[in-house]
Amino acid sequence: MDNELVAYLRAFPPGTMYEGSSLGRILVEINSRGQSLGKNVTQKGVNFLQKNYPNNEIIISAQHRLKYFYNELGFNSRGNVYLEDDIDHIQMFLGPCEINQ
Repeated sequence: MDNELVAYLRAFPPGTMYEGSSLGRILVEINSRGQSLGKNVTQKGVNFLQKNYPNNEIIISAQHRLKYFYNELGFNSRGNVYLEDDIDHIQMFLGPCEINQ
């Protein structure tokens, strides 16, 4: 069980999915939920994108039911709710991060 995939996300550079950088397909295996893995993997993705693309916002297409989960991680919603894969979604973003070197 040590090699079992339990949390996952995709990180995209600016201009791939949106004008800014983005995260997608954020998921936690159902039997592994409730252990803060979703927050941890999302924060790792945010940190990766902020380090590599610090002057770009991070955009996600979030399931609308998870809006407050992403709000707690600093994301803000914009626009209207829309259907994606027959599930209500909303675009959310995290503003650019300046990293002092």
